[in-house]
Amino acid sequence: MPNPATALNAAADKLHEAVRANDPAALGALLTPDAALALVEVLNARAYLAQTGAADFNPEAATDYEALRLAERILTPQPWDYLTTDGTRLRVIPERLPQHQGGSVVLIQICEAAHTQVTPDGPEFEMRTADVPDLAAALTARTEWATRDGLDGILVVRPEGDGMRLAYTVFARDTTGQSADVDRTMLVPEEQRQDLASALRRALDVALGWEA
Repeated sequence: MPNPATALNAAADKLHEAVRANDPAALGALLTPDAALALVEVLNARAYLAQTGAADFNPEAATDYEALRLAERILTPQPWDYLTTDGTRLRVIPERLPQHQGGSVVLIQICEAAHTQVTPDGPEFEMRTADVPDLAAALTARTEWATRDGLDGILVVRPEGDGMRLAYTVFARDTTGQSADVDRTMLVPEEQRQDLASALRRALDVALGWEA
C-alpha cells in the first residue's frame, strides 16, 4: 500500500515545480479540493524545516514558501463586496472547507463600520447551498423570499423602493463583543441587485466544489 506521506511529498514537489514553471493548468490539477488542504499542510511543514536549517537536506526547499503562498491564494475564494457611503459592507463568500454532500455553505455578511472594532467579518448568515439558487432567483425577479439557517437565524429579502431590502438575524457577537441575537439589514440598490445575484451563483459553484 502506498505511503500517504510519500505521495503528499511527491505532490508537493510537483506543486513547486508548477510554481517555478508558471503552469496554471498543472496548478489547477494539483490543487483539487480533496488534496489541497493536505498539500498546504505539507508545504507548511517543509517551509518550517527550511526556516530552521533543515533546508541543507533540500537545496530547493525555499521554493516551498513560494508554492505555499500561491496555494493559499488559489484556495482562498475572493469575496464579492458592496460598500455603502457610511462604511457598511455587504459581502458574499463561499466557505472553503471540505464538506459532505449538501453540507457546504455560502456566507453572507453585513458588517457595519462599528462592528469591525470587534471582528473584521461581522455577524454572518450561513446559507445552505440548497437555498442559494432561490435567493438568487428572488433577487432576479424582485420577489420576497425568506429562509432559516441550521440554528435560529433567519434571512429575508423583499422589494423596497427601487432596490431590495436584505435582512437577517443570527446569534453572534454584537458591537460590545457580547453574544446576542444580532440583526443586520441593508438596502441593496437596483444597480447592485443583479450583481449580488451573480455573486451568489459564483459562490455557490465554489462551495459545491468542496463537497465530497
